[in-house]
Amino acid sequence: MNIDIELTNIDSIVGNKNINTAAMVTTLSHLDSAILGISWPGNKWIDVPCGDGTTARVLKNPDEAFELYGKEWNTKFKVVIDLLNQAKGSADVEVGNKIVKLFDNLNYVEATLREMYKNSYLTFAATPCKEESQKEKRIMDRIITAASLLLAGLKVMIDSQGVKDLDALNNQILKIIDKITSMIIN
Repeated sequence: MNIDIELTNIDSIVGNKNINTAAMVTTLSHLDSAILGISWPGNKWIDVPCGDGTTARVLKNPDEAFELYGKEWNTKFKVVIDLLNQAKGSADVEVGNKIVKLFDNLNYVEATLREMYKNSYLTFAATPCKEESQKEKRIMDRIITAASLLLAGLKVMIDSQGVKDLDALNNQILKIIDKITSMIIN
């Protein structure tokens, strides 16, 4: 896709005087720019009226929010799972069982992030014109970005060491959980 087309599309969206700029910036932040060219304004989105006469654009189905906004996490998660699947296929039973525990821990993290993002997006979608709900979505966007970077660290660890040291991999997953928890609490 041509970058000029994307920028023109974004400019026409944000430059529209009927659009609530703060809500639109929140909607567009952390959204893959390719989405704009494919499905914007598309049937995935609805306009929500704001109290000041402007509108905000949100997803019709909040269940799709994590797939669209958590794209980096989803990509890295699939890569790590594939690496662990490859290792499990060539491992003995004991190591295979430990790898299954790693899967369980990673799936728990993924499910938690997915649910938290959905809840955050539901708040934003219900009241996209309110600064508090915009802030909540931006916080979750940052948490997903940070979690993606932490997951990239796990991938690098697997790439460089394989799954020889499953305790170290499990400790890395525990660190990811701890850091995500810290981000959520703060």
